[in-house]
Amino acid sequence: MDEINNTDKSERIVRMNTNILTDTDGICSITTVKQDQINLTVEQKSKSTLLQDIYIKIINDQELFVITETLARQIIWNLHNKFGHIGIDKTWKIFRETYYCKKDRQLTKHELMTCNLCQLGKDKNKHNTGYPKSIIADKPLDIIAIDFISNLITNDKGNRHIFVIVDIFSKFIQTYPCRKTNTKTVQTCLTQFINQYGKPKSCILDNATYFQNSKFQNFLNKLEIKPRYTSIRKPSSNPCERYVKEINKFLRILVYQDHMTWEENLEKVNFYINNVPNQTTNKEPIYLMTGQKPESPWITDRHENYIHIIEQIQNRLHKSADKTINRRIKNNKPITTFKKGDFVIVNSLRAPNRQRDVCAK
Repeated sequence: MDEINNTDKSERIVRMNTNILTDTDGICSITTVKQDQINLTVEQKSKSTLLQDIYIKIINDQELFVITETLARQIIWNLHNKFGHIGIDKTWKIFRETYYCKKDRQLTKHELMTCNLCQLGKDKNKHNTGYPKSIIADKPLDIIAIDFISNLITNDKGNRHIFVIVDIFSKFIQTYPCRKTNTKTVQTCLTQFINQYGKPKSCILDNATYFQNSKFQNFLNKLEIKPRYTSIRKPSSNPCERYVKEINKFLRILVYQDHMTWEENLEKVNFYINNVPNQTTNKEPIYLMTGQKPESPWITDRHENYIHIIEQIQNRLHKSADKTINRRIKNNKPITTFKKGDFVIVNSLRAPNRQRDVCAK
């Protein structure tokens, strides 16, 4: 009795699928499926169930039409185009609602990876990355990184930007509220920093116009500070970006009730970051930068040799950098390689143009 009921159930589902396919034209019609099944191999037929002259495959209580790889390719492209160039998983799931082909998931991936429109129009989730490197300084003021936090709420003093300076070795930060983001502002803030803490050997900065002009470059040359510009459209290559996020986090906590008071709370942000041991160095940034112990609510009898501590931090930073590089190499996907004669897509910067009705997005 159970076998009869199961047979009736299978025939009923096959009949329903047959009606669906009968209503469609082209490669998805029932006539096309029947003609295609003539080309099935003996092995494919032996692993399938024959019902109403149609070979089906039962997977998770679902009856699927068994088809050849040739028809599967055509149906995959039909579904991919019909539903707006959907991705591999979605195309395969729709395909598997009705059809079955040996290694159809792998076939779907292979076919859709060659879609020209998808390669041109979709964002890439895999990028070729070169050999990872770490920026390592051997002592305070070896390397600093600078950047702006822009377009905050204009306060009573007319300030709406923050100029940020980070010492790469000690992780010490200094922030300066300012009205404009221009070369003059950068020179003024850097001069204040140098007068208070000393002159750095080199400076990491992005490719903004207020860093790239000849006036600012001459300013650095006179001070004998070597500029180190980051990669174009790669903000993460500037270590200052990490501290920009940290500063924004503290400001959101401190000024969530009154955003106009961000400048009054900026000194607190400096204190929080500079007086708490850094995770990488395990020491307070202000101590590594100035040699002075940070403020503490208790009295400590800690007597440390500052020069010896700097040497320990050097070794610690190098070990941390090696560990990070090894982890990135392990987690990075293999780099795509090309050979002569391969067709490739060359990305170009697409600038918006109102007159030509061109949108860059």
